[in-house]
Formats: sequence, C-alpha cells, structure tokens
Amino acid sequence: MTSIEDRLALRALVEEYALAVDDRDLDRFTAVFTGDGELAIFEPGDAQPARVYRGRGELRTVFDLVATFSATFHLVGNHTCRTDGDRAEGETYCLAHHLTEPAGGPAQDTVMVIRYRDRYAREGGGWRLARRDVLRQWTEHRPAERARLFGPVTS
Repeated sequence: MTSIEDRLALRALVEEYALAVDDRDLDRFTAVFTGDGELAIFEPGDAQPARVYRGRGELRTVFDLVATFSATFHLVGNHTCRTDGDRAEGETYCLAHHLTEPAGGPAQDTVMVIRYRDRYAREGGGWRLARRDVLRQWTEHRPAERARLFGPVTS
C-alpha cells in the first residue's frame, strides 16, 4: 500500500515538473529526474517514442522545444501512483497550454492533452522521475491574447 507521505511527495514531484517547465527553470527541471532519468515523447497513437532524452545532459536540451513558445502553462489533474519500496509507478493527466505570439500576427494557444506515464525512484533523499513517457492524446489550436483586465496602461 502507498503511504500518504509517499503519495503526497509523488504528487508534489509531478507538480514541480510542470512548474519548472513553465518557469523555464532548467536546473529545477533536471533536478526532478534521477541522474540517468529519461523523458520519452510519443506522438499521438504511436506505440514507440519519437524521441527519448536520457540523462540530465540530454534533458537540458528539452528546453529548446519550449523556447519556441512565448509562455507555457501546464495544468496538472488526475494523479495515481503505486509504490513498491524505493520504486513507484504512476500516471498523471495534464492540459498543457503553449502560447505563440508571432510579430504582426494573431497569438495562438496550442493546447496539448497529455497523459504522463511515470516510473519513479527514491534518490538523494526524495522521489525523482526515473522515466516519464509523454503520451500526447490530441492537440487543439485556439486564438489567444494577453488582454488587460483594467484597460490600457496610463502614465
């Protein structure tokens, strides 16, 4: 049985991953993985990953993908986990918003519906991602804008 402490720590870990991406904090992002951790990106419907990043060195290059967006916003939903000693498995649902603001063109929100399939390991005094499979379910494209709530800026 998974203890409440482990369940809460694993939930905090998946939230830390999302916050690190959205804050563009590379060191924080790589720290959620084990030293030899993996991030596998799957295209919708594919049984095999299109790309796998292995180890913290390769994981640092994940931010090259994120850099193409003005901002991201990962909303983490359902999270399940099962522990077995210092190992665990889990699944997390996520709606990941990706804002693009081209010069002279309309802004767009690319929303990815994602299921993360996770393997965790206890390392360095806490839980880390040993492997995260990013299973994109589908993508939506929506118009977006950074509208001010209180009108234009005044001097």
